[in-house]
Amino acid sequence: MLQLHRESLLETARETGWDLNGQIERVYEAFRFREGRPPKLVRRGGDVRPAIQQALMDCNADLGARERVDWAGFLRGHRTILKRLAPLPRLGRLDPDGIDRVCAVVGALEDFKDTAGRKLVFGSKSAHFHFPWLVPAMSIEVEAALREIDRVERTELVDLLPGRGRKFLFSSPASRRASYRNYVALGNAVMRDVDSQTFLGGYSRAHYDLHAKVFEWWVVAFGLLGIRAESGRAEHQALSSGAG
Repeated sequence: MLQLHRESLLETARETGWDLNGQIERVYEAFRFREGRPPKLVRRGGDVRPAIQQALMDCNADLGARERVDWAGFLRGHRTILKRLAPLPRLGRLDPDGIDRVCAVVGALEDFKDTAGRKLVFGSKSAHFHFPWLVPAMSIEVEAALREIDRVERTELVDLLPGRGRKFLFSSPASRRASYRNYVALGNAVMRDVDSQTFLGGYSRAHYDLHAKVFEWWVVAFGLLGIRAESGRAEHQALSSGAG
């Protein structure tokens, strides 16, 4: 069932050591748009690079292309690109055009990273850091979890997402673009009736919405729980076979 379960998600966060308040302090407070306005391009104490560049490098958003990211172009242009997202509501309240705009902005930011694979990690994290209530981030963990959702929730996904066949494929740039749109659309459906501040409760010190972060956590937690369940079934079958 594709529904948020607060206790299981937060238990996964505790077990995994996800540091939400650390990310709020280091990332969202530094980079989020305020009243539709982008943050200033600044350097943090001790950093030799602008803070947004260092933050993206710290989370390996440039992994596989560290020497092929057009950082100069990104630093000049990313805030102008991101302004296209400022009028949009949070994840869960988007219309189809809003979903398309999120995906277009992520794609435009990804253009600064010169790789053939276009996994959208760089573009989505760049946007997520500035709009944690709107843009869900991609990662290796998210991709694996979306594959698991596709495997076990195929029927429900058909009702939520248009088109035939698999909803989350990552074999080419085109399939990754389509999968990212489905990721955003799934988040829009799952987060529709969720109040992120109530949901996170004392787990978050943020006084603003974090719907995209909650959704990303939910996806990864879903994948981890699925892996644990599969491992448990395999162990049970092995023990049963041994007992015979």
